[in-house]
Amino acid sequence: MKQKVLTKIDYQIIKHLNKNALTSNNQIAKELNVSQKTIKAHVDWLIKNKVIRPVAIVNSEFFGYNIIVDVFIWTKKQVINDEIKELCTNSSNVVYFSKHWSNETISLQAKFKTFNELTIFLEEIRALENVERIKYSIIPKVFFDNDSWIPSENDFSNK
Repeated sequence: MKQKVLTKIDYQIIKHLNKNALTSNNQIAKELNVSQKTIKAHVDWLIKNKVIRPVAIVNSEFFGYNIIVDVFIWTKKQVINDEIKELCTNSSNVVYFSKHWSNETISLQAKFKTFNELTIFLEEIRALENVERIKYSIIPKVFFDNDSWIPSENDFSNK
């Protein structure tokens, strides 16, 4: 199956929806000087082919999760054991959980309402069997995150 070349119209649609996911097809069509039908066809294709995902992005600050921390975990074995996976995947505080190139290093980002919750979480990680050490950094201000990322305009065809 031949992959569709993404166009500058696709790029403009993604930019608009990234800024405000509730932007109507009609409004985008007017701003790009194309038909609403064209915009709808592009948006439908982008969703169907998983170029974009229509999701609700929750504002964690609204719920009081104002403490953001990046945590780095070094394990004794070169595997991510089930205990660590379970703790991270079952925690509503963990935003992302990933393995580094070196198999013994794990990173995660989590959000907490209180420093006490953060402390308890870090103590739970330290208590796990294969955890050798952890390092963490409290993030005072996030300027942009994964939710606002879009590819470069150069990734789209001039067609």
